[in-house]
Amino acid sequence: MHLIALMIGVAFQTPAPASVAVLSECDASSDVVAQAPRDAALEVHYSIAGAPTCYLVTGTLQGKPVRGFVLDRQVDSVVAFEKSRVQTEQTAFKAPPVIEAPAPLPADPVKTADSAKTAPVVTAKAPEEKKPAPKHPKVDM
Repeated sequence: MHLIALMIGVAFQTPAPASVAVLSECDASSDVVAQAPRDAALEVHYSIAGAPTCYLVTGTLQGKPVRGFVLDRQVDSVVAFEKSRVQTEQTAFKAPPVIEAPAPLPADPVKTADSAKTAPVVTAKAPEEKKPAPKHPKVDM
């Protein structure tokens, strides 16, 4: 019985198309710019999250430059892009934080015998006591 179910399942499986549509916009209903084989050497520039995820690709197909969007994750270039993206994220989260070294302190000026003679000496003054204001005599008019 299991064998029959397996054979029926295999019979109704549709093979994956040999090519994928490169679209003019990030929309399944947009114009098809080109048909690219799944193993085409396309460069994936970025992805736009959504349902489905959209990938901006460029490449050369049949001698012509192509720029467009791919919605299929089964394209070899998209698979490599996703693997690289995931690996980069994992590496970034595992890396220790980068702490910048503090700026070096300025060096003390070198004092020479001549500069010690001419440099003014500043001494601190003791605070002066406040004197009460003088009292004015009352004048009657």
